Amino acid sequence: MRTGLLVTVLLVLAACGRGDVLQRGDLPQPSPHQMAPAPTDEPFYAPDFTLDTLDGGTVTLSDARGRWALVNFWATWCAPCLAEMPALNTLAAENSDWLVVYGVNMRETPNQMRPFLIERGVMYPILIDPPDSVVLEYNVIGLPQTVAIDPEGIIVWRQFGPLDLDGFGTLLASLRSGQTQ
Repeated sequence: MRTGLLVTVLLVLAACGRGDVLQRGDLPQPSPHQMAPAPTDEPFYAPDFTLDTLDGGTVTLSDARGRWALVNFWATWCAPCLAEMPALNTLAAENSDWLVVYGVNMRETPNQMRPFLIERGVMYPILIDPPDSVVLEYNVIGLPQTVAIDPEGIIVWRQFGPLDLDGFGTLLASLRSGQTQ
C-alpha cells in the first residue's frame, strides 16, 4: 500500500515538472509594461494628506513645509513599533524647533491606543484612520515604517523596521546638514 502511494506521488511530481534544470534563457521575459521604471533624478514629493488626530484635531502634512517631518506608521500589536517609540519621542522632544514627528496608527480604535500611548509617554501627534489611498501612496508594506521628509516636502529616506536613536539621529543630522548647505 505504501509503495503504491509513493509511486503515485512520484508520477504526479514527474508529470508536473521538467526533468532538466531551467536555464536563464528558458525564463519568460517581462513585457515592457511589467518592468520597473528606470530611476530618475526627479524628487519624489511626499503625497499630501489630512488625517484626524487622536485628540480630536486634524493634521495636514503640507502644513509642515519649511520643517523636517518624520511620518511613522505603527500599531499597538507591533513589537518593533513599541521598541522605537522612545526614540521617536526623544527626536520629537529634542528637535521641535526644526522637526515634526507624526505617528500614523494603522486603524486601531482610540480605546486601543490611549492606554498604550499613556503608558509609554508618547508626546508626538498620533494620526488615526488613514484611508487606503494614504497607505498605498506611502507603500506601507510592514510595520513600523518611517519616512523622512525634507522642508521642501521631498521624501529623502525610508526605513522599514524600528529606528535606532543613535544611528538614526546621526543620519538625520547628516541629511539635515546636506539640505541646509
